[in-house]
Amino acid sequence: MFIHGRGKGAMPYLKWVGWFCLLMISGHAFAAQSLGPEAFLAEIYNSYREGSEPVRFSETGNKQIISERFMQAVNEDQELAEGEVGFFDYDPICQCQDWETMNIDDIKVISLNDGEAIGIVHYSLWKSGTPKQSQSFKLILQNKRWYIADIITEDGSLLNTLEESNRKGKQQLTQP
Repeated sequence: MFIHGRGKGAMPYLKWVGWFCLLMISGHAFAAQSLGPEAFLAEIYNSYREGSEPVRFSETGNKQIISERFMQAVNEDQELAEGEVGFFDYDPICQCQDWETMNIDDIKVISLNDGEAIGIVHYSLWKSGTPKQSQSFKLILQNKRWYIADIITEDGSLLNTLEESNRKGKQQLTQP
């Protein structure tokens, strides 16, 4: 490989270095988003490893992990809760309140089309001796980024359940 800044081989090398530097300074979220739905889920779950700061479900901006519709429902729930614990009294990503460390066993993604996928993550929350868990996600691609559109639980759609809870909350506020 030609390393110096002059000569025939310099331009491809400099382009590679430039792209590498751009990727490094673009940040954590960019790398996961640009690699596809499996990498997106891996980034989320890797943030739960020991010594890391886990993602926040309600994060906005370039750290946002949930779709706009999901975010609207989460925000509405927070408003209805009026400072109290709302619908989420647990972390919906890990289905937990506490964990020691997150151990990812595997991530499987099934593409539904170019902009939608189903992701299934198998993991455990403690260092040893705990049963494996799984979590299913409906993912959507918007503006070249992957987002969680819904979390599929044993009871079905978490988004639908949250939206229904919000509807009931609003009804209770309007009743005397």
